[in-house]
Amino acid sequence: MRIFLDTNIIIDLLEARGEFTQNALKVASMVINNGDELLLSDLSVVNACYIERKSLGNRGFIATFSAIRDCFEIIGMGAPAIDATITANWNDFEDAMQYFAALNANADIIVTRNKKDFATSEISVVTPLEYIEGKIK
Repeated sequence: MRIFLDTNIIIDLLEARGEFTQNALKVASMVINNGDELLLSDLSVVNACYIERKSLGNRGFIATFSAIRDCFEIIGMGAPAIDATITANWNDFEDAMQYFAALNANADIIVTRNKKDFATSEISVVTPLEYIEGKIK
């Protein structure tokens, strides 16, 4: 299966956010242990880089994102996702971009803490806890 992680999940992996971080780590571990693919958009990488560079410093930043690059398939947004987002009727432009990138990459599941932002998704959308508990539609 191809499991797409929303930006908030990658930030949870990188930040010390208690239960959010624990659940994000469990999801990533489960995906890898199941032999499934972890997907992350290039936009999520850029957003995470912007947030984490200040706290990690240059060396930590490079090491962290090299590890992410090794574990994730980074998918590009590109013109198809942008065009679909422009014509879609989503309330949140960034979430629509994430969704269409996941759709174009044939993701089977989107893991996010903001399910409501993906209400019209044709892809199964679950929270980290739902993924951990196997509550996948």
